[in-house]
Amino acid sequence: MEKATKIQNSDPLKSLRSSIAFYVGKITENENGVTEIKETIQEMKTHLANMDTTLQNLTTELTNTQTQVGSDQNNTKAEIQALKIHEFETKIKQINKEITALKSCACPDSWKTQTNPYKIATTNDLQPTVLPAGPGTGTMQDPYKIATVNDLQKLRTVWGSNTGKYFIVTQDIDLSSIANFTSLPDFNGTLDGNNKKILNLRIDRYYASLFQQIGQGGVVKNLGFENVAIKGNRGAAALATYNYGTVDNCYVTGQVSCSAKYGHSGGLVLYSSTGSIIKNSYSTARVSGSYYSGGLVAVMNKATVENSYSSGSVSTVDSGAGGLVASMTGGVIRQSYATGSVSGKYVVGGLVGLVNNPESIIENSYSSGSVSALGMAGGLVGNLSGKIKNSYSSGSVVSKQSRVNRLGVLAGEYGSEGTIIKSFGKSQSGVSNTRGQKTDAELKDPSTFSSWDKNIWKIESGKYPKLKVFLN
Repeated sequence: MEKATKIQNSDPLKSLRSSIAFYVGKITENENGVTEIKETIQEMKTHLANMDTTLQNLTTELTNTQTQVGSDQNNTKAEIQALKIHEFETKIKQINKEITALKSCACPDSWKTQTNPYKIATTNDLQPTVLPAGPGTGTMQDPYKIATVNDLQKLRTVWGSNTGKYFIVTQDIDLSSIANFTSLPDFNGTLDGNNKKILNLRIDRYYASLFQQIGQGGVVKNLGFENVAIKGNRGAAALATYNYGTVDNCYVTGQVSCSAKYGHSGGLVLYSSTGSIIKNSYSTARVSGSYYSGGLVAVMNKATVENSYSSGSVSTVDSGAGGLVASMTGGVIRQSYATGSVSGKYVVGGLVGLVNNPESIIENSYSSGSVSALGMAGGLVGNLSGKIKNSYSSGSVVSKQSRVNRLGVLAGEYGSEGTIIKSFGKSQSGVSNTRGQKTDAELKDPSTFSSWDKNIWKIESGKYPKLKVFLN
């Protein structure tokens, strides 16, 4: 009986379950790239082999137990046999189930990535495993499911209190039946769009966006907005008016506009505030406003924008227009670009209109769209009081009036703390600020960028440099 007791008290699955949770968590949380994910998969494959060995051992123990139960003096053979057979059959079924689940998420061939102009493969591109049946319970393992317009509307009612809750979009949602959508209240949970789309979002309100605010700790990822028609009086954006959290792998197409004096527009987000992050995202939307409007974000304050781009046109009636961001106060823009045309009166830039803080950093980024303004405009930045590093502009800069008023190949106006480090703009006539000037041929000559990080940039003779993160 002593041996049988030892077998019964041992739990070979305990450490295996802990390891499984570790590896699955590692895949979910890892955002350091495909290389590390592949290394994790190799570890998981090794672990699967160990699990198979454990399964064989359990089967052997079951056989041995069935032959040894007869020696027990205190229990009948039938009682012990029934006990041990049930115990081991339960363990064998459970471990088989866990092996099957682990194999389904460990196989690289089962990965599915979205069809998207944005080319980066990240952990967010992986499709989720099979979800439990039912509407969900709001946990990470069993998120609330959003499949219909009515489900989406629950975010203002039964799911309005969503801090720490998880949601997943399981079907594309067409909002064309709603002529003027009312923005959803503040969101503080985690919403995985599952590479699904919000279609035909139409809003015409004072502040217009899907969410009024993404709170600190809130996450919205893997969600597309297609064919939006968003009009704001004071502010407009597709996803959120205020972002204090994280926006990851989201995009917008269509049109975003704002009509009132001093009204702002941003393709995806209106204001991205301290500590917030926007990454792996893009906008092809046409963006227009009266004042400070940007292709992806209108105004960012001590926020981060990385691995993102905008290709739609941006225009303002008054001042402040940027191909990617209109106004930047602190924070960082890295490995991002803009290609759309940008126009306004003053403070107009191909990438950013106004960089008004010495702690602001633009690095490893570029713009290629045309810029037109009355003055204080530049190929990359309109007015610079921060730092530009390892970046360039290849677009034209044109004055809307006969005289040239603070137009620059890279930046139109430099504050006392404006700094350029190994950054360049295309030389052209009709500009007053030639700082960082290079000819078109020099911008296509690898020697111009000899000190740039070749892990970040693809630099070829006869071509403008490109960011590798956006290439296949």
